[in-house]
Amino acid sequence: MREKFLLLFVCLVLVLPVAAINYQYNPISVITPVPTVTPTTTLGYRSYPIALATPTPTPTPTGPWTEINANAPWSPRAFFSSLVMSDGSIVIMGGGSNDVWRSTDAGATWSEITENAPWSARNRFDSVALPDGSIVLMGGWTGSNFLNDVWWSQDYGASWTQMTANAEWSPRGDFSSLVMPDGSILLIGGTNINVLSSNPDTNYNDVWRSVDNGIRWIQVTSNAEWSPRSYPSVGLMPDGSILLMGGLGNSGIGLNDVWSSTDEGATWKLVTPDAGWPGRYGQSMVVMPDGSIVIIGGLSYIPPYNSTVLLNDVWRSTDGGKTWTEITANAAWSPRYGQSSLAMPDGSIVLMGGSNIANHFNDVWRGELPNPLFSEVPVAAQIPLATSTPNPATTTPMMNSTVVPVTTTMVSDIITASETISPSTSGSLSVPVTQRNSTNATANQVPTNTPGFGIISGVGAIAAILAIRKWTR
Repeated sequence: MREKFLLLFVCLVLVLPVAAINYQYNPISVITPVPTVTPTTTLGYRSYPIALATPTPTPTPTGPWTEINANAPWSPRAFFSSLVMSDGSIVIMGGGSNDVWRSTDAGATWSEITENAPWSARNRFDSVALPDGSIVLMGGWTGSNFLNDVWWSQDYGASWTQMTANAEWSPRGDFSSLVMPDGSILLIGGTNINVLSSNPDTNYNDVWRSVDNGIRWIQVTSNAEWSPRSYPSVGLMPDGSILLMGGLGNSGIGLNDVWSSTDEGATWKLVTPDAGWPGRYGQSMVVMPDGSIVIIGGLSYIPPYNSTVLLNDVWRSTDGGKTWTEITANAAWSPRYGQSSLAMPDGSIVLMGGSNIANHFNDVWRGELPNPLFSEVPVAAQIPLATSTPNPATTTPMMNSTVVPVTTTMVSDIITASETISPSTSGSLSVPVTQRNSTNATANQVPTNTPGFGIISGVGAIAAILAIRKWTR
């Protein structure tokens, strides 16, 4: 019996240490499958033309001026007010009368809303369209006196409510007004002296604001940085800033400076003292859906009041009024001032009425100006194959889908050939493994071959089998 126990003990001594050694230094590894390796060989390059173009929220159409209506049903007039409503219709009012007209087809046809509104006949006034679709009409000249009343309509001018007979700002005409993004109304500049008088030097450079549809007004500034003037053109930019330009100064000379305000008219900064277009008043100005500014026609008025030049030119700025380009020196419509122009939702301009001093007009024109900006879209062009690396700085004149030149930059892309190597491919591959059952195995350790330990383990196993067989006899 003692011999049997001794033999069993020897077997255990031989087997267990070897098993422990294999456990410690030959970790069981779960080998991560080897991914397919695809080395690449560079054959050449191909170049993609990328258009360097400024995004445009709404593109301006391209084309000339077209006469929509040579003789609209409303009487010839100048220094009246027109509005484009939220539904795209046009409303015009006043101009020496107190009638209201509306067009739903961009000025081609018209319907009379009212022949005799409750406010007195006037011109040289202004009006605004509020976000809720209502209209506010303010001030003006009756032919004998200036006004500072305010009227409100909720039905395209069919009926009116007087908001105040005497606003806080002094009676005046030839001012400008606009609606801010918050719905408040600004009234800017103007005069209380007839421009044809011998002393046209009482002009204003104040700014007033109303937050209740014109019932009450608060003075934003009594003395803006720009000089006092009548007939200033003002516009609201897409970023909420205000631009003011041109008009008739105290000297009786038409102005061509441009100013900007970013705080609802409280302070102003000079954009340019000389816009490049002739100083003028009685012009019309619109801010287009794409953010460009267009100034149209007017009268260049030079002392001693006997030298006047009527204009039918069109100028545009795409950089907030800093620089200007003359689109045309002689538009299809006749030279005039006191006309009204509107930027339509489709990016066109509608011009109506005006005067050449001797006569007033009741024609309607539609303008489609060259598009200064382009949507940021891929340029349709053939992709060439090059055998050498192109210079990324190289620029090439390309054409977009509207056949307008743009500048493009050629961007390189490597063209390669591939050779697939499977896991069985000969060669040295780094095989990642995941270790387990090893207390001091290193990360991604590759299993180690230990033939000596295997032999000893085999001998121990055979001895154990023989001992068990003898034990059972």
